[in-house]
Amino acid sequence: MKKHTPDTGRTAKRTGQSPAAGKQGTRVAVPAKKPPAPQAVPEKKPAAAKQVAARESLAAAEQLRGLAAQKLPTVAVVGGGAAGMAAAIAAAHTAKRQGSSLRVILLEKADRVGRKLLATGNGRCNLSHEPVTAANYVSLAANSGTAPDAFFAARQPGGAAAFLQSLGLLIREEEGRLYPYCGQASMVLDVLRAALDAAGVITVCGAAVSSVAPVAGGFLIRTEAAGQVLPVLFAQRVILAAGGGAAPKLGGCRDGYALAQSLGHSCTPLHPALVGLRCALPAPENDLLPGLKGIRAQAEAVLYDGDIPIARDTGEIQFNENGLSGIPVLQLSLRLAAAAAPRITLDLLPQLSAPQLAALLEARCAAAPPLEELLLGTVHKKLGFAVMKCAGLGQLSRRADTLSAQEKAVLVQLLKALPAAVLGHQGWDGAQVAAGGVPLAECDPQSCASLRCAGLYLAGEVLDCTGECGGFNLDWAFTTGERAGAAAAGGL
Repeated sequence: MKKHTPDTGRTAKRTGQSPAAGKQGTRVAVPAKKPPAPQAVPEKKPAAAKQVAARESLAAAEQLRGLAAQKLPTVAVVGGGAAGMAAAIAAAHTAKRQGSSLRVILLEKADRVGRKLLATGNGRCNLSHEPVTAANYVSLAANSGTAPDAFFAARQPGGAAAFLQSLGLLIREEEGRLYPYCGQASMVLDVLRAALDAAGVITVCGAAVSSVAPVAGGFLIRTEAAGQVLPVLFAQRVILAAGGGAAPKLGGCRDGYALAQSLGHSCTPLHPALVGLRCALPAPENDLLPGLKGIRAQAEAVLYDGDIPIARDTGEIQFNENGLSGIPVLQLSLRLAAAAAPRITLDLLPQLSAPQLAALLEARCAAAPPLEELLLGTVHKKLGFAVMKCAGLGQLSRRADTLSAQEKAVLVQLLKALPAAVLGHQGWDGAQVAAGGVPLAECDPQSCASLRCAGLYLAGEVLDCTGECGGFNLDWAFTTGERAGAAAAGGL
């Protein structure tokens, strides 16, 4: 992966037209390929990183002092992730079309924009999906009503892909998932940064927004940099796009929720989502999961609330020392908050019906192999042994033709619905996104404008709308960011 140089925040306004900006991209369908192994973004040595961060914070402080002294029409975007960058670009483009003197200021708490973007899609950046519908998302607010449908009805054709193509990004499709053609998340960030520069957006990194206070005609924004409280910045419009609490090591935080609440919004309880689950596979002796660590199996996972199935997904399940992971489990975690008594079952042979599996085992038992050979060629050997232990079948040297009809029925049942008790999730560090946030019913779906505070707009993860795996969350970030930016700049 290409190493990025952090934003220095030393230049108040950068000019120059990017070669990518303004060109229409092309989407190319290609055969699906196995994604490469995740690659870590190289980090600076700790001492050097601290020195660079200190210099950048000081530069941000000086930059914000200058900006606060200039009395110009302003749209301030809080947060430099996917939603914030899209909002800033859209606002600047709208201002240019209107011929206004509006300035757009992007305020990012970290030392560079887009850190979390670099980690998406195992470094390949799964930026959208085809199709994208409200059914791919979950909202936790009890009063959401038809709000998700209204937001997706307002989504522009093409969504995130169309927005990024307009900036010059070439896109490829793999089984419905959309990626940058080059396969690099870093290239998506490069295109966005070039577009910010070309549009004249003032990007200030190392600037933490501590408060946003509504006043006549706009807002007073207080920021801190290098431990200093800076002069107050005035903006006619504010866009909250500060992301969510997932992946704090990549910059995830809850600042956006707190700012939204200070401006009159409510916030649902927050939950880690698209995250591995802590589970147990009970057996007569003990939990079997530690012995299955590292095993992967194709299976259908079903999430229940008590005896009621509420979600299911099929794909590769990963067994860990204390839980389950893999895309199907991540998908189920998105709906975990809706289950009062969650539990999971795994169908280890989803391609066979229960009667077909029963007939297969009956024929094998008739050949009288030892139990340790009964499931050869079906499931992973260790997983098969674990299922037999769950069934209480005893010694694996026992001949299969000695199994009773009841024992065979239990074995079929466990292979088709292996029960896993859900003990919790793997925490915020392992989560891709946060579920919950500001209810959609508190925003206008056409513009993402707040219905609680005039002049305020909200975009991305701060809103109570969380998507499944497959590019849905980045699409939400880019499309709501673009919508909020265009609306905030309109008419100023």
